[in-house]
Amino acid sequence: MKPLLSIIIPVYNVEKYLIQILENLTHQSGLEKCEIICINDGSTDASLEILNTYRLRIANFFIISKKNEGVSVARNVGIDKASGKYVSFIDADDLIHPGAIQVILKYLEEYDPDILSWKYRPFYSNPKYSELLDIKVTEIKNDNLQAFDIMVSKGIAVGIYLKAVRKDIFYNPSIQFDTTMSYGEDMFVSWKCISKAKTIILIDTPLYFYRQSSNSAITRFHKNLYEKYGSAIEDMKLFIKTIGKESEEYTERIDYHLAMRLPSLTMMEYRAPYSNEEKKMRLKMILNDPRIKRALATATLPSSKIFKLAIKGDIEGMLKMAKFNSKIATLLNPLKRILK
Repeated sequence: MKPLLSIIIPVYNVEKYLIQILENLTHQSGLEKCEIICINDGSTDASLEILNTYRLRIANFFIISKKNEGVSVARNVGIDKASGKYVSFIDADDLIHPGAIQVILKYLEEYDPDILSWKYRPFYSNPKYSELLDIKVTEIKNDNLQAFDIMVSKGIAVGIYLKAVRKDIFYNPSIQFDTTMSYGEDMFVSWKCISKAKTIILIDTPLYFYRQSSNSAITRFHKNLYEKYGSAIEDMKLFIKTIGKESEEYTERIDYHLAMRLPSLTMMEYRAPYSNEEKKMRLKMILNDPRIKRALATATLPSSKIFKLAIKGDIEGMLKMAKFNSKIATLLNPLKRILK
């Protein structure tokens, strides 16, 4: 009997956290309806040894070992090997609610959606799980092409780990993680899946717990992020055309979401290892991008200061704000670790 849900876990040198997530999964109810596929992405620490131990303890637990090629390749391999009706993803250093699998399976069986999505909560070392009582769900019919916007407003659009996606959504046309991107690749895969989906169920409860650390992808410099975002945006437009949902409105919304990346793009230029003058030149280039210029001129953007500075073309102000935000984060992180 095929599993209802395939859980894909990329694993690369995470011996520090791996036992915690595997124990977390071991005690979930409903695991007999799932398969767990761990992609050992060329780990050089004890990760594979730990995985082999749990293969003896968890039914339908599979290990695929390969050379190190990055999380996107690992996820693509996992999708290809999955036999479940739905696929979902967990990062090996994160956790899920002790009752997450039972809740996810319940709503997959009850609604049979194309996508089931849920909320997340960040943590540093000890996640605080809430009671799973009075769970509220929302059903989105995706006829008006606004599902991505709705999910953005709820903070659940981007992360692929916040979704169980019907496996056939990933095919015809193919949806894969971009192996050239090291940051933000989740957004475009999620966006494509959402665009193809006809029914989406949203669970208004945190089921995923995201570990915050000083070495996470969000804290590092990612070279040529603007160029990679720009290329992914154009690929998104081609994808929309391929699935027959092309429209001027949808194209404008895609460009709008490129402009919404301005805070990340500004922070990335601030972190860049090149001169201040080059940072200014690149930010000027970004602000002169016709897609971003159009969004800044016509769209209703968040009221945050970074967008106000961008509209005025105040590049120095944008870099100063990025510097300020970086210092504040550095000062607050130790306190957050204590509180969370």
